[in-house]
Amino acid sequence: MFDFGSCYHNLDGYGFFVINGGFKLYLDPALMAPDFDRDYTWATVEDGDGYFTSEIEGKSWMQVVQQAEEDPTFFRFTSLYAEGVHIYFNYDPEAKTLTMPKMQPTGLSTFGNAIYVDAVAGKCTVDAEDKFTFTLSFYLADEEGNKTAELLQSTETFLWGRTPIDLLQHGKKIDDYVGTWVVPVENGEQSGKIPVTITKADGTTLLVSGLSLMDNYDDTMALMYDEETGLLVFGYQPVASIQGFDAFVAPFNSVTGQLTRTSSECLVGGFNKAGVLTFVNNPDNQGVYDSMVYAVTGGGQLMLMSGFWNYLEWEPYAPAASFGTLDKVDFSMGTKSVEEGIVSKRTYKTELNLQAFPVQPSKLSLKVQRTAVQGFSLVR
Repeated sequence: MFDFGSCYHNLDGYGFFVINGGFKLYLDPALMAPDFDRDYTWATVEDGDGYFTSEIEGKSWMQVVQQAEEDPTFFRFTSLYAEGVHIYFNYDPEAKTLTMPKMQPTGLSTFGNAIYVDAVAGKCTVDAEDKFTFTLSFYLADEEGNKTAELLQSTETFLWGRTPIDLLQHGKKIDDYVGTWVVPVENGEQSGKIPVTITKADGTTLLVSGLSLMDNYDDTMALMYDEETGLLVFGYQPVASIQGFDAFVAPFNSVTGQLTRTSSECLVGGFNKAGVLTFVNNPDNQGVYDSMVYAVTGGGQLMLMSGFWNYLEWEPYAPAASFGTLDKVDFSMGTKSVEEGIVSKRTYKTELNLQAFPVQPSKLSLKVQRTAVQGFSLVR
């Protein structure tokens, strides 16, 4: 057994048993299979991290991309769908080609069966703004590498070197944000939309009212306007107390039920291409947040003020439009308690339980020529 990558010479007389002036070399079949982690040297691409949006996962995140030192056209997404499992692709910027090695393990499974992925031929593209679009086929395979069941095709996009903040419209004036907005609100059991008003306090401060859903309460909070970018910043801030309890509004993760009062954690707001006022998780955050929440402190506990939180896409208010609204609520100490902490940016869910469609074997197709003879058909 000889290690790959090693050179052996002058073997005779140096501890190797030689018969008739020669030797036998045995190759380990297990080491003959390609192993991209072993066979290449990987380095993170400077300014290559980008915003990855996954259809199969149903969410987006900032993704690290690495490049092989031995082949400048060979890249990988580190821990894309599962921790420690990388997805590899070839991108040639001169030829404008984007391809992927076949039968890559994803680290995902369905009903205990490992899921593999291939690129759909001709449907992986890169546009002029370095938006990578991967149309991927997820499937099951047997030990010989034959496809046994199709699962689904999913469109995954990667914005090379860009963050969700880059997708917002820069250069807007502070007055562009003033007005009434329709905000989606939920408490885990019921959901609806409420009108929220934004007014201008000064050249760098906007005031938001109506977001807490509380009746007979001044819930005014502030958004900071950044004059250089034209974007908004929202972070933890105290608000008016309610019935003797200290209150605040903060970034919130509606999936884990955790909020943050860390001053460095914030949401960034601006208009998307459709003109919707959108707040996104700052990529510099240690955690990830998808909403805002009003909370109170009492008896050493943190509790939601109304039980509701709001999501981060605010549409312009149109008086003629109809939308399902929620009634104002009264303050009660019986609302849900929450925890304070930094929410992990990625939570891997590797078991998907997808419906599988067995691959049908190829059928032999014969062309049959029929000739009519006295009312009968003869098959040649």
